[in-house]
Amino acid sequence: MSKALRLSLALILMLACVSVTSGAVSPLKIGIAPNGSDSVSLARLWIPFLKKLEASSGVELNFATAPDLLEFNQRLADGEYDLVVTDQYLYTIFSKKHQLNFMAELGGRQDTTKMALVTSPEIKQARQLNGELLAVREGEKPGNVQSLNDFLTTWGITSLRDSLASYDKILSSIKQNLHVAGLVPVNKARQSGQPLNILWLADSKHSYVLTSPPPTPDTTLAKLFAALQTLQPDNNKSADDGVSVLSVKQASKASESE
Repeated sequence: MSKALRLSLALILMLACVSVTSGAVSPLKIGIAPNGSDSVSLARLWIPFLKKLEASSGVELNFATAPDLLEFNQRLADGEYDLVVTDQYLYTIFSKKHQLNFMAELGGRQDTTKMALVTSPEIKQARQLNGELLAVREGEKPGNVQSLNDFLTTWGITSLRDSLASYDKILSSIKQNLHVAGLVPVNKARQSGQPLNILWLADSKHSYVLTSPPPTPDTTLAKLFAALQTLQPDNNKSADDGVSVLSVKQASKASESE
């Protein structure tokens, strides 16, 4: 092989490498933390938002989740996710275990199964729960449990906690006076037909945090930051009952300089 031919082949290979490295960014894997919802429900909520963010940023985004929080935590530790979405409660936990760079606060749609703390009829005031046994469904969403804890703390209530397999079992247990109160969806309580008092209603508007574990490229983050800003309500007046962008952390200087 002549020297000129070898040089020509080397040049072609160099150009091919440049073409690959400067081409489209590989799809980013977006890890949506499971919060008691199944993967189908999570996909229905998040994929439309990811499609909007993808269209606005030009960055391809793929939905991903895990069967439970333990597996999600392991996949996060293994670097499987390029971006991560958690609720506020899980963000506090995961940010202590992993390096997560805050990007935006997101608001979820109004929950049609608003949660309530229901009690037997003789319980009229929150302070009557002090020292009593409350029921919570096994696998209840951490955000719902945290909201309940915040309510009890506000009233200075210390109560015992018990986990039951379903909302129906919670309602049945209250009816049999085995538990004085339980956390159930409002519609479940109303459909039960049994006399109940509602001591507290949870806020049905859920808030989430979008974060980026390293090493997501700064240039890609800059595109996503710009897209998130255009999706904020002040810039996007169209009504949306899905996920919306509540606030965006400004891109770092490193990102802005790219």
